[in-house]
Amino acid sequence: MFEPLGVSLVNADADDSLEGAPLAGSRYRALASLGRGGTADVYEAEHIDLGKIVAVKVLRSEFVNDAQLVARLRLDGRSLGALDHPNIVAVMDSGETSDGRRFIVMERLWGHTLKRELALRGPFKPRDAIAVLRQLLSALCAAHGIGIVHRDIKPDNLFLHEPNGIVGGEPVLKVLDFNFAKVVRGVSERSPAPLTISTDQNEIVGTPRYLSPEAARGLHVDHRSDLYPAGIVLYELLVGHDPFSDIETVGELIRAHARLLPAPPSYSSPHPIPARLDAAVLKMLEKDPAKRFQSAAECVAELEAIDLELRAAEDLSPAMHDGNLAGSTQPAPPEAFEPGSKSESSIRPRLAPSLVMVLVVLVTAVVVVLLGLWLFPARTAP
Repeated sequence: MFEPLGVSLVNADADDSLEGAPLAGSRYRALASLGRGGTADVYEAEHIDLGKIVAVKVLRSEFVNDAQLVARLRLDGRSLGALDHPNIVAVMDSGETSDGRRFIVMERLWGHTLKRELALRGPFKPRDAIAVLRQLLSALCAAHGIGIVHRDIKPDNLFLHEPNGIVGGEPVLKVLDFNFAKVVRGVSERSPAPLTISTDQNEIVGTPRYLSPEAARGLHVDHRSDLYPAGIVLYELLVGHDPFSDIETVGELIRAHARLLPAPPSYSSPHPIPARLDAAVLKMLEKDPAKRFQSAAECVAELEAIDLELRAAEDLSPAMHDGNLAGSTQPAPPEAFEPGSKSESSIRPRLAPSLVMVLVVLVTAVVVVLLGLWLFPARTAP
């Protein structure tokens, strides 16, 4: 279940301006620029002999002699090449340009990133958010199954693909960019070879806003480390921002991931969130990996169970077709207020009109009796 935007997404992020021949010396001709990352550019390209339209990710010329970046791009291609999953972008070729820049060739996607979708539509309804996460977790199941930890899950690396550029259907989530992937040895014979260059054991790898606590502290990471940023993505879909959106500096973000407990999504979401979904998000965001879901499969099973409850609630109560548990209510977030302020008075309980009338009658009767006793005091017998 996913509610598409209903607007044209074809080539939505492309820039038709090209300088020179960025893929010279290869079997591909660049047609348009699709995006520019920190170390690589992505082009829409055509296979010169076959005429097939593809996307080519090529290392920028200033990094051609950076052994680590070259190795990471090669690992990106090998990781994607080892995975055949509908929710992971497909890779079909790799090579070098005439000036020695490494590139990988991927399927051409039509649409835009999850980050842009969130900016366009705002917070998702619970069932729509779960639909996105189920696809993400399915992709992670496949990657973890052959020993690949992504380490950079974030909305920028999640693409909502309109198959064949047809708008109005159900978009397919595609996981991109395995540049920062870690390969765990001994998990599968299909695992790609790990990086052959030495790296700093305490190196922080990934995007600070989406780092797991153990990654933020330079500790050992495994497949459970991908579930933490997946939880941040789910939180962001439900609320409209990540749990630490008010923090800007890298140092403070790392401390927040390590120590701060996020508020439940229901405190900030414009859509009512069932308590069970709150609990699932917070479990994904546990600081201790041992307290999180222990696999992507376990996590997706819980989200599917929640989705079944939400769907059953919709069937029982068609009027509540907003993806919430029928009859469920969410506690209002605590509000700070000063004594005597409007906020304080607004939270005082209101008495029912019938009870107010009874109180008025009783008070009036008491006043009349007391007044009579004062005006006509009782006389004592002689």
